[in-house]
Amino acid sequence: MLSKACEQVFAPRKSFSTSNYTRPKSYNINHNPIVFNLKSEKFVKAGKERYVGAWLAAVSASVFAIVWIGGYTRLTKSGLSMVRWEPHRVLPPMNQAEWEAEFEEYKKSPEWLNKNQHTGMDVHGFKYIFFWEWFHRIIGRGIGVLFVGPMTYFMMRGYIMPHLRNVLFGLFGLGAAQGVIGWWMVKSGLIDKKKTTEIDKTPRVSPYRLAVHAGNAYFLYGVLLWQSMNLLRRPQEAYINMKNIHAHN
Repeated sequence: MLSKACEQVFAPRKSFSTSNYTRPKSYNINHNPIVFNLKSEKFVKAGKERYVGAWLAAVSASVFAIVWIGGYTRLTKSGLSMVRWEPHRVLPPMNQAEWEAEFEEYKKSPEWLNKNQHTGMDVHGFKYIFFWEWFHRIIGRGIGVLFVGPMTYFMMRGYIMPHLRNVLFGLFGLGAAQGVIGWWMVKSGLIDKKKTTEIDKTPRVSPYRLAVHAGNAYFLYGVLLWQSMNLLRRPQEAYINMKNIHAHN
């Protein structure tokens, strides 16, 4: 009995031949979950994958860029140069008088009082740190426009299916919250630590709030990239079906 069992285990396997394969009259995801394409069921209207996928790829690249800009803003210690949130503000100071007024507002902050006034910073030096914080904020608002504008258009044209629509609404909510989280983070650095019990009196943002702000950006980037690649590969899947699967190994 042992020898017969060994013969069955080590017997040569019969090769699969597509000539012996009978294609079912209809097939679905239960027949082959890898080949079957769900693009028209959950994500976007059939044939519109490249448009929506390219848009999401552009948004994800923009989020990657703002993460880089935010990191550079942090390294140059520019994050506390704008002492007011002003979410409606677009332009930086446009003349010398406006720069002087902005500089006077900055001089009321703990960073100036406890640090930069001792370094001899003037308006020219202030312009440098102000630019990077302003640029970081304005890119964030630009990403909002880049996201909302095409999303509204695609939804009006009926390109986006319910599953992806719910994902996009969630991303919109997190993106809007990111601006609030950013100011919540900056506000923690505008507190005079000499009036607190903290040992380190250096003006800086809370590392915990910074982690929330950065972590939310990483999450947004990851989901946007995943969704974009998920859509951009689906037109290629449509070329593989039960008739030509043998040609694709």
